[in-house]
Amino acid sequence: MAINYTPKHTLLNLVVRGWKPLVGEVKAFMHSFWHKEESIPVEMIDGINAYATIEQVNNLKIEQITMYDPAKAYPFSAAKLTLVLFANAQSTDENYHLPGLFMLLSTAAAAEDPEASAQRWLRLSPYVSQGEYEPNVQAH
Repeated sequence: MAINYTPKHTLLNLVVRGWKPLVGEVKAFMHSFWHKEESIPVEMIDGINAYATIEQVNNLKIEQITMYDPAKAYPFSAAKLTLVLFANAQSTDENYHLPGLFMLLSTAAAAEDPEASAQRWLRLSPYVSQGEYEPNVQAH
């Protein structure tokens, strides 16, 4: 879809010269903007392909959430969301002591766990700082 528009510098020059607009200049000015009542064609939005559409997100298939298995390789698929629970009680980073929910961002070989290969995994659950985690346990 070809849309004709007047370049911004041309419109600015009209104002600088003490604009007493002609009909064609007013039309050019008005057609250089999208009105709130108009729909903007999706192909006119730069970078729109960088974002998933609602339909693409709704069609994602979520695997059963499983505990992370260090012996398993995790292949990435844009059509299938892979989620794992991971914890490392021996970690020097206390954020990994309790199980966290992680989403796979790119293919991870066996033993590329969410702690060692953070660039391949996105933590979805909040991090826990010392003193912030107090389980809500009630005696029955």
